[in-house]
Formats: sequence, C-alpha cells, structure tokens
Amino acid sequence: FISKNDPATQTRTAARQQKQIELLKLIHAHVKDYHQGLGFLVAFLQLFLEREDVVRVVLALHNSPRHSQGYFMSQPQAFDRDAGVFRMLLQDQLPEVDEKLAKLGVLPEMYSVKWFIGLAIHVLPLSHLLDYWEAYFQFGYEWLFAFGLEYCREFQTELVGANQTAEAMAVLRLEDPAAEWKYPRALQDGLQERLANVNMAAVEAVGANRLIAARLEKLREEEALRVAEKVERALRRLQELEDSDDGIVFSDEEEG
Repeated sequence: FISKNDPATQTRTAARQQKQIELLKLIHAHVKDYHQGLGFLVAFLQLFLEREDVVRVVLALHNSPRHSQGYFMSQPQAFDRDAGVFRMLLQDQLPEVDEKLAKLGVLPEMYSVKWFIGLAIHVLPLSHLLDYWEAYFQFGYEWLFAFGLEYCREFQTELVGANQTAEAMAVLRLEDPAAEWKYPRALQDGLQERLANVNMAAVEAVGANRLIAARLEKLREEEALRVAEKVERALRRLQELEDSDDGIVFSDEEEG
C-alpha cells in the first residue's frame, strides 16, 4: 500500500494532471467548447495511446456525424437529440420499463450521458468496455441506441421493480449510492455475464438492422428540430425576462 500523500505519488499525480490539462487545451482549440465527458475520454485513451494519437482519436470522434459530433459541447444539443430518440425507442420496445422510469422521474438525459458521451468508461469493466468501444468505432451512434435498449432489456426486472428514483438510477448508472466507484450490491452476482450478454445482444441487433438505420436517422433529424426549437424558445423567454427587468426600480433606488 502506498499512501496518496507519498511525495513520489504526488509528483506522478501532478505530472499526469498537467498532461491531461495540456491535452484538453489542445483539443479545446479545435472543439471550441468543453464537456466533462471529454475529460474522461482523454484520461482513458492515455492508458493506451501517445499524446498525438489521443488528440487524433478525440477529434475524429468529434468530427464524425456517425459518432460524437456535437457531444463535446457544454450544452450539447446533439446529446439532447439522441436522448429524446432513445426515449422514443424505449417507449416502442420496452414500454413497461419506460412507464416505470417516467413514473419515477428518470429521464434518458439523466443516465444515458454515461453511455453516449462518456462511452461507458464509468459503467463497464475494462474487458466489456473495450468491446463497447470496438463496436462504437464500427457502428457509430446505432451502437449507442442498441446498447442502451439491450441494457434496459437485460435489467428490466430490476428497473420495473424499482420503488425509488435512486434505486433505478443505481441500476442504469451501475453505481452503488452507498459505495463510490462500486457496482450496486444487489447486481454484483453474475454481473459480468449479464454485461457480456448486453454487448452480444446489441451487436446482434445492429448486425440485423433491427433498429432500421434509415428510420433511426429520420428520428434523429426530427428530434434535432424539436430540440433546436425548444432551445430557441428558452432563449427568447430569457431575453424577454431580461428586457422586462430593465424598467424595474427597487425601493432603495428611488429618489427622495
């Protein structure tokens, strides 16, 4: 055991943190924005790749319409779009799960960010995570939807049986609320096999075109318009509130 307060450990940690900051600054120069999930991807890729290759991979994902284009923004409308599409797919294929999650106030925006933007880095163990990334590189966004659906299908019993929001979120995010960075205790038995089943089922779904790629693309286009309109309405409302504040005079500002 080596304490985190060990001088050598602190030196190595500081060096890694500085390298992470430098890489993120370099990527930011191209992306012109930042999302927390981007930091996770960069840290993970550094386990396997040199600095230049980390940048190449991240920018390739950022520039690819079939992958992470628009995801690495501070307010990613592209993610909001795909979270909305995932909700529609869930309603269609797993209505009982969708109904229960909606009842608990659990929306895709609250959990699918770990699958879509974070690419499951904080969800899957390494052996399954590498399979996830390989499939994502090959199939793009179709893989994200397929994985999400098969994940909810595999854990349908736990999700439908959840009585509290935190209980459902623990399953969807694979986080034990009482033990940081550990899987929920109730899911630990047989979890590795179940996650392998999810990956395999998702690969089969994409390979068989069960989501119907053309339909999926149309859903994304339609949802993108709805998200853009929603953002525009919110911006207009915000501007109206700012304009209405201009004429307000508070009592301590009034002249005697």
